[in-house]
Amino acid sequence: MKFFYENGSLNNFIPNGPKNFCKTSSLDIEYGFNHPTYNLEPYGDIIWLFETAEFEFNELFIKDNIIYFIDVFSKIKKFKNVRLVFSNFYEGKNMIFFLEELRKLQIEFNISKRQIIIIGINFITKDYNDYFTIISEPILLYDLSKNYLEASNKTLGNTNLGLSNIQDYIETPKKEFFLSYNKNVNRKHRFFFILWLIKNNLISDTKISLLIKDNVNLELIKSYFGGSNVKELLDLTNYFEEFKNLGSIILDWDYNNNPDDVFSNTGYSTKSHYSETLFSVVTETTFDNRSLNLTEKSFKPLANCHPFIIIGDQRIHQKLKDFGFKLYDDLIDYSFEELYDNRERFYAVTKEILRIHNLGKEYIMEWYKNNIEKIEYNKNVFLKYSNENITKKILNKIKMKKVLITGCCGLVGTHLIKKCLQKGYEVVGVDINDKSAHLNDYDFKFYKMDLTVTENIKNLLDFENPEVILNSFGIKGSPIKAKNYPVDFLYPSLKINTDIINECFKRDIWLVYMSSVGVYSPTDCFREDDVWKTLPSEHDWFPSWSKRVGELLLDAYKIQHNYDKWSIVRPANIFGEYDDFSGNGTIISTMIKKIHETTNNEIEAWGDGSPVRDFVYAGDVADAVISLYENKQNVITNFGSGIEITIKELIELISVIIGKKTIINWDTTKPNGDLRRLMDTSRQRELNLLPKLGLEEALKITYNYYKNGI
Repeated sequence: MKFFYENGSLNNFIPNGPKNFCKTSSLDIEYGFNHPTYNLEPYGDIIWLFETAEFEFNELFIKDNIIYFIDVFSKIKKFKNVRLVFSNFYEGKNMIFFLEELRKLQIEFNISKRQIIIIGINFITKDYNDYFTIISEPILLYDLSKNYLEASNKTLGNTNLGLSNIQDYIETPKKEFFLSYNKNVNRKHRFFFILWLIKNNLISDTKISLLIKDNVNLELIKSYFGGSNVKELLDLTNYFEEFKNLGSIILDWDYNNNPDDVFSNTGYSTKSHYSETLFSVVTETTFDNRSLNLTEKSFKPLANCHPFIIIGDQRIHQKLKDFGFKLYDDLIDYSFEELYDNRERFYAVTKEILRIHNLGKEYIMEWYKNNIEKIEYNKNVFLKYSNENITKKILNKIKMKKVLITGCCGLVGTHLIKKCLQKGYEVVGVDINDKSAHLNDYDFKFYKMDLTVTENIKNLLDFENPEVILNSFGIKGSPIKAKNYPVDFLYPSLKINTDIINECFKRDIWLVYMSSVGVYSPTDCFREDDVWKTLPSEHDWFPSWSKRVGELLLDAYKIQHNYDKWSIVRPANIFGEYDDFSGNGTIISTMIKKIHETTNNEIEAWGDGSPVRDFVYAGDVADAVISLYENKQNVITNFGSGIEITIKELIELISVIIGKKTIINWDTTKPNGDLRRLMDTSRQRELNLLPKLGLEEALKITYNYYKNGI
């Protein structure tokens, strides 16, 4: 990976981008300057970085420099290997507008998702994940944690710096109930919160800072709450004059007279503010339903062992759980988090703040003493982030990882190709068959290759050097074929899997090994740890051993050589687009073809329809495979729905979806197979790998694909 510098020289450390809009980034310092290129070339992994010089991305970043960025986009359209990285390690209040402008350029020049990477601390991926590669990391959490450790227990002037602890909190007399820092009161939710404090006679019971407040006015209140149904907020206008008379209130920061005051950065924390108050009200940078902005403000109470509530973006408290923190849900009702309307959410959160105040100081102190373990746990989680090199982590993420997908033209393999490309991976696919027509429009390197030849695997890995192999190859066929032609199942699987596992160990490549539900012996529910206690079903005898031996070999490498860069996933019965609809495929693809084509509404099916099965959509399986690699989980896990359905019920459901009242003629001379196959999904749930699509929705997608494409 090389960083492109358009100015041609690093002597003056001139950043990319329009003058005065961009600056040198920590990504440049830690990596880019040591790996530069001064020319755009049609090969290699090239990063073109723009680090904003402003504290936030906004639409003007693009609009004010539209000619420049039109030229940039026209260039990367010619160089598919060049990726634009827009980086902002600060607050991202107006990031939505920036992304909208970026999206217009993306559409105009037909730029792929993997060529545009956004790095920031605004966790808004849900709206733009389909268009850009978005990397959101708790950069300020790392920065704050590191700085607080370095600045602990110091004195600056008359102020005792460092982090407050549980003992400080319990032993220090409380001067006020609430603590609330409000540097920039021009952010309207902070303004409204202070008005609300005045209205409820809580301003005197709040240790509060009130600094920049130049542009707040009466019209702002009227315009924001004027159309609201929340009557309790409409009278905030009555307290505007009282707010104006407050002037500026300084705790440590004297920002108006000294903008560079050290207390305004992330390097310091005042212990006494937290020990002398009971509860923090954090007014975050943004208060919106199209943003998820977590800054150092929300992490400070966690570091100082202080219970808190955030007036911020929708679901902001839930986001803290993603970083490993525990919520104080035995004290706080977080249901306001789900309210989409900003005004209703503001009313609900302030109502909760008032309820907490009304509990009284003694109640909060008693609650605190009963929750010491959780509070200490959160502080320890905060401090652990000081050990993370976030910049290095981000660099590792923007590096275009190369993934090799075996069986890439198959049912799961096709989904893996598409999803890995969407995620920005450099993709190499290999299959014994010709490249599938539905993959022609996708930009990846394809090899038609027989992997039973050991030299083919070695040469492929020598040349491509992938970081991960997603081994989704499999032998297609019915139970009868497996019974009558067992060598056709056993030999390719044993040969290919053995060679791939051996080469992954030698080359230190991560491997996701796709096993099968067939490895289990018939029982009420398939649990991962039970496989080796039993023998496979006679109906899956040879296919099962072809998968079991691969699992056993991986375990052997782990025991003897400590090689644990692998995951094993055992999917239930897989279906979806790109299945074999010839009539010789899976039960679902075969039934879709039969029911769709029948002219008299009659079809034939094997057995009596009583066997129970667990079905999963191929796209969900692909997501699970990718997730196991991305999270580097050395586990063996099922991938099922955990929901059972009989073959008879399944065929009836397909009939309803197709819109035919089908008569099923059961051929009981044909085998039923195992009577029950249901996956235990407990481990999946722990790994956050449950399927996203329900059976009926996924069947509709599959049928529409067949109807429109086949």
